[in-house]
Amino acid sequence: MPRPARADLVVWLSLAIITVLVVAVLLPDATRAAIVGVADPRPPAVAPVLLAATAALGVLLLAPRAGGSWVAVQAVAAVGASVWTAALVLAREPVFDGREVGSFFGNGISDLLAALPGTLPAVVLGLGGGLAVVLLNAAVRSLSGEVQAGRLMPAVALSPGLGFGVDGLAVGGVVAVCGVLALSALASERGRGLLSSTVLGLLSGVLLVVGALAGFAASAAGVGLLCIYFLRRRSLMIFVAGLGVLVSLLSAAAIGWSWPVEFGAASALRLADPAGLAAGVVVATLAVAVIGGPVHRASWRKLRGTPAWPVMLTGLVAAVVDVLTRPAALGIVPAAVIWLPLLVVAASAPPRSAGTPDGPEPVAVLLTALCGVAVAALPLG
Repeated sequence: MPRPARADLVVWLSLAIITVLVVAVLLPDATRAAIVGVADPRPPAVAPVLLAATAALGVLLLAPRAGGSWVAVQAVAAVGASVWTAALVLAREPVFDGREVGSFFGNGISDLLAALPGTLPAVVLGLGGGLAVVLLNAAVRSLSGEVQAGRLMPAVALSPGLGFGVDGLAVGGVVAVCGVLALSALASERGRGLLSSTVLGLLSGVLLVVGALAGFAASAAGVGLLCIYFLRRRSLMIFVAGLGVLVSLLSAAAIGWSWPVEFGAASALRLADPAGLAAGVVVATLAVAVIGGPVHRASWRKLRGTPAWPVMLTGLVAAVVDVLTRPAALGIVPAAVIWLPLLVVAASAPPRSAGTPDGPEPVAVLLTALCGVAVAALPLG
């Protein structure tokens, strides 16, 4: 294992020890429940945990064999991420009761999940996780190239954050954000026809507003959209996407939706307790670094070497917005961890710009997947 990868492992283990001590020893029980989202203690569901482990093993074994074909890479990613997400959701045994606070589509998705019988909610969320990973892979391929996207695929498909998509808002938001990033990256590619670029640009703007209707954090995709178009000097696409946003906002306003009013009402749930919010942000930052595993650390270390940095910036902004707007009952840590797939896209980048793609190390991906399985077995809400 290269020295930088060993350093990532040491830093991650140190953060894990510090985080466990802070959460288990220093935080009172009530504060811990509010920040981490700890539910009543319960034994882990063994079958879903085994299913998640099987999905992880399958992705790790099939990924090297699919490296020669992008279609095969995407197929492994879609199936692996879907099974992985559904298994982690089943292991955490969520209760879909519509308690999430969102806008039109968000509450509707939550109510739909609450009405589905048996394991169908987990299946729906699993399919959402698979779709999000496929879209994210497409964005990374467009921005960083097929080699980096192919090397990154196992780390994204087995992201521990996908197991925290236990409500319609989280999954809908992640899918919408990944969709906006993919459409923006494809629309701004050189050599694409004007008509194709215009349609994709309009769709990126429309999807941005649709995502905001499902969950406020999806509005962070606007940051990535602007960064991608600026990065590739496609000012016309900014205008086209802006038209899509404008038309969608006017349509939403015509049916009675007010983004500032509803966003402010959701934020008030957090801002009413600023001290608790501050403590939660500190703990959530540590928890995301630990749950993300060594791959997360490697991604931030190589941030300067990837053209896909707009994706990471989008994930960071989305995590902040989600922390500010998610209900207190759902915990602060789950609101931030759900965006982990976007925060690891630099893990396969070269250590320096224009270098050879490097990583993530198989050991790092395996440890990160084990983080997801371990968290799924804990009593987190």
